[in-house]
Parts: sequence; C-alpha cells; structure tokens
Amino acid sequence: IPITKRAPSITLAPSLICSYLLILAPSMILAPTFLLAPSFAFGPSIIMAARFLTVSFWGFAMIIFGAPVYTNGPIWSFSPELFLAPATNMAPLVGTIPTIVLAPIAFFTVSANLPDIFEDWVFRRTDFKEDSKVKRFDNVPVFQPKDAKVDTRSFINFVYTDVFPVNEVVTQVQNTELPTVPVPQKVAGSLGFTTQWALGDFFLANTSPSFVCPRFLLEDPTGGPVPRVQVFFIVPYDFRNGKVFSANCTIPYPSDVLRDVPHMPRHALKAIQVLEGLENLIPPFVKIAGLQALSFGEVVGEGQIPDLGLWLKEWTAEVQGGKREEGEEEGR
Repeated sequence: IPITKRAPSITLAPSLICSYLLILAPSMILAPTFLLAPSFAFGPSIIMAARFLTVSFWGFAMIIFGAPVYTNGPIWSFSPELFLAPATNMAPLVGTIPTIVLAPIAFFTVSANLPDIFEDWVFRRTDFKEDSKVKRFDNVPVFQPKDAKVDTRSFINFVYTDVFPVNEVVTQVQNTELPTVPVPQKVAGSLGFTTQWALGDFFLANTSPSFVCPRFLLEDPTGGPVPRVQVFFIVPYDFRNGKVFSANCTIPYPSDVLRDVPHMPRHALKAIQVLEGLENLIPPFVKIAGLQALSFGEVVGEGQIPDLGLWLKEWTAEVQGGKREEGEEEGR
C-alpha cells in the first residue's frame, strides 16, 4: 500500500491503513486510526483519540482531534479545526472557516461551513409555485426525547453555562463587530456580499449537541419559498438568519435535492414532478422505517434519551386506530 511521509511522525497505537496516505507535515497519532480511503494532510495534524475514516479526507490546515471522529462522507477542510467532542460526518462537508467542536455534532446532510458574509439572494432557492407532491408519512409516530432530568444535552449546557462561562464568552466573541467594509453597499450587494461583519461570521463554535439533517423549512425571512425540504445547509448562515425549521428531521428525496439547489431554472419543474411520481412508488413501509431510524439518530445526536415507552404507546394507538378504520370501511 503506497504510503508517503516526508515529515516527522509519531504513532503510538494500532493503525490499519488500506489505501493511499500522503503526509507532508508533522503528524502525531496517539490512538487507534482506521483509514479505508485516501487521506491527504498538508498541514500539522494532532490526533489524540479514535478516528475512523471510510471515505476520502483532505486536510489543508491544522486539525486537532481530541475526541472520536467518525467520517462516512467526503470532507474537504481548508481551515483550522479543533475537535474536543465527538463528531460524526455521514454526508459531504466542506469547511472553509475555523471550527471549534465543544459538544457532540453530527452532519447527516450536505453542509458547507462558509463565512456569513453573503447576501440572502446568493443562496436563494427558486419558487416553483407548486409544492412537493411526495407522500412522506411524516404524521406517523417517531422517536421523541425522554423528559429526563439528566442527559448529555442538559449536562453540557449546565457545564458551559453554570460551571464555566463558555456560552457567554462564545456569544461575546461572536457579537464583536468588525470595521465596516470600505465598499459602497450597493456595489457590495450586487457582488453578493454584505458590508457589516462580526467576528462570529468567520468561525464556527458548537457548544451544544447538534444534529444537522434535512428538515422542513416553515418560515424563510430571506425570501425563499416555503414550505419545502432544506437539504443543503450553509453554516452558520442558515441558523442565524431567522429561518424556522420543523422540530423533526425528514427523509429527503431526489426531487427535494433539485428543489433545494439555489437558482435552479424554473423549467426544471417537469423533471422534478417526474421524480416525485417515481418517489411515490416507494413502499410506505420503507419510508416509515427510514423515518424511525432517522428520528432515533436525531434524538441521540442531540444528546437526549429516546422515549421508547412513548414510542411503543403511540404506535399501539396508531395500529389500533388503523384497524378501527378498516372495520368501519368493511361495515359500509
């Protein structure tokens, strides 16, 4: 297996490498690492905990792993990253701003970490004037978080709020205003940039368990069409502009992906409608099973405990209600 190392390297734990590995800068590994796909590092990397990579990973800046990181989707990192809490990547992720992970985070949809300096129209979706016709079965029972006194989410919030002023410090730093860009607002706006920037526009700090997944967009003050499924997330832009998302994740379909591409031509509607017709041929039990798995992962990913008892109770009522409806139909 080709391996190229042109800088000092320290490995003090078992390693399994089954593909190309190119390292051109100092690297320190102090925990098990499994690489089953190409990995390229052009900057210092310090790995102090388990890291599992099953797809391509490109690192072009310093990356420090202080907690387990599991990656099953391509990652392109162009900025420093510090992982002090577990991170899971199950979809493509592009990082262009410094990222500090202080609480567990999971990406289950395509995401891009970009500076929050762009005008709303840059990422605006096309209004096709017709809502999606896909049958989603989002009204069936799904896993909900248990009303527990102590879980991962509440513990982290307690530590970062009452024990150490982490949340307060992060907020203060994020709200630090920077000098106004010396460019006329009309000119900057035509180029897609804003002129009022803050320090928080140029870095991402995660201080609470987060689960980034496709969700229904219910309100969009930036002028985009609603309701629709948002598949692509621009972080931190999409979480700081007043958008209102559904409480639960939803399964995205190919037609949702096309609808969520910024500035998609309106004549693509016909192709989207053809896809929606094909998607409605998927058996309901497959869609429902996918929702159950996604909702379970969402609850766990947000640092909470799934309420199995409530889930069983709601499904029992759902099945009994369906049987009653069938009996009423037969009686007619």
